[in-house]
Amino acid sequence: MELSIKIDGLDCKYLENPQGSVSILELVDTEGTRENIEIPREIEGLLVTEIKDGAIMAHCAKTIFIPSSVEIIGDYAFSKCPAVEEYVVEEGSDFLESLDGDLYTKGLEKLIKVACGKEFEEFFVPEEVSEIGVCAFSHVKVPHIFAGEGVEKIGKGAFSYCESLSTIELCDNVKEIGEKAFVGCPKLTKIGVSSNNPYYSDIDGVLYTKDQRTIICFPASLKEIKLPSCVEKIEDYAFNCVIGLRKISLPRGLRRIGNNAFECCRNLTEVEIKGRIDYIGKNAFIDCKRLKSLTFLKGETVIEEQAFKNCEKLEEIVLPEGLCKISNSMLQDCKALKKVAIPSTVKAIGSYAFGGCRELEALELPSDLIEIGEGAFGFSGLKEIEIPAGVKVIDKSTFCICLKLEKIKLNEGLEKIGGASFIGSGIKEIELPKSVREIESLAFIDCTNLKSVKIPKEVSIIGKEAFQLCHTELVICCEAEEKPEGWAQNWCGEHKARFKND
Repeated sequence: MELSIKIDGLDCKYLENPQGSVSILELVDTEGTRENIEIPREIEGLLVTEIKDGAIMAHCAKTIFIPSSVEIIGDYAFSKCPAVEEYVVEEGSDFLESLDGDLYTKGLEKLIKVACGKEFEEFFVPEEVSEIGVCAFSHVKVPHIFAGEGVEKIGKGAFSYCESLSTIELCDNVKEIGEKAFVGCPKLTKIGVSSNNPYYSDIDGVLYTKDQRTIICFPASLKEIKLPSCVEKIEDYAFNCVIGLRKISLPRGLRRIGNNAFECCRNLTEVEIKGRIDYIGKNAFIDCKRLKSLTFLKGETVIEEQAFKNCEKLEEIVLPEGLCKISNSMLQDCKALKKVAIPSTVKAIGSYAFGGCRELEALELPSDLIEIGEGAFGFSGLKEIEIPAGVKVIDKSTFCICLKLEKIKLNEGLEKIGGASFIGSGIKEIELPKSVREIESLAFIDCTNLKSVKIPKEVSIIGKEAFQLCHTELVICCEAEEKPEGWAQNWCGEHKARFKND
């Protein structure tokens, strides 16, 4: 159970462990003025043995004292202490020690955190260190880092957001590098690797696996690259936030583009694709604001969520035949998108897939489509569309605020129209197929151009205000003899409906 206590003016949240010890969840300097933070040795008579992830919040702290009772330091434990110049470990600790004000495990086996309130001309990782921990150098002001000969593992985000980092040299023994290790280093020009390293290599300062089949990191300050023909994979975050990159040619053998690989490459205008790419990861090209067109070759390709989200200048994309799904938010907020051909193999369109595509006026959905997700075309520029017979549900907000959407054809097979699915759209008339059984609340609310609706007798449920605030001359013709019991009392709002018995 989480408990709270005030300790020396600091707000503390903690857990009592089954072993009779305490883990600190939060230790907060609420006033934000303390320069010295002392982590307690005991709380309510129990030894403090662990500091959890992100636990210490002290923005002005320059010195942090750690008692000898602490055995475990969680990832990001001091990430909210940007001014620290010195970590001091109490004498007698069997688990931790400090060297030159930086925090290590006992015996210097692992570098836990470099004090990021200091400035360095260069940093030499001690030879005893075999592991550089998660975010160990994050936000540290240092232009040059030399990994010690003993370093084998580099943790996730280890050098992230080192804004002055220019070069880093990796030794013979590094065999594992965590994701986002070099993210947010805008001045990085070179990641050097010893020629004797059996796992990694570099070409002109660009980090690859030893066989050069995978590119791991392209230093953010570089502007041009010619990828080796043997490259098969672009690792997660490899080109993340590389502002100077304007064009890239992807080799014929490339098969995989990782998550966030080209995220926020704001000046990237041209991507030449020479071969079939099998996998494009989540956020792969998100926020590439100047990218204008993309053409993928035929092949069974998986494209993950938000892959091209917010590519504001993207006007045209040719998706590969063999693609089975348009993923959630895949092309969301591509405001200039005018042309996209959905392959005949696509069976599902995910939530918000084309949301906010204001210039997308026409789109032909494949005949074998069976699923359209929530908000898939919301705020788009569609003028007309036909829903294939295999689609049983139009999900909520699917066509919300489609102001230009005047015409929609619904085929037999459709069973349900979701809540607010056409809210504020420009449709003028709607004829529901006999397969429809349910219309949810607010489905057609605020369709101010809607003048004609035909509802078959098979519709057994209509939610509240489904047709409220439509055109003042709206005529609703119902095949049912009288209002079915499953229709809400105010289903048509202020409008009148005509039943067979009227």
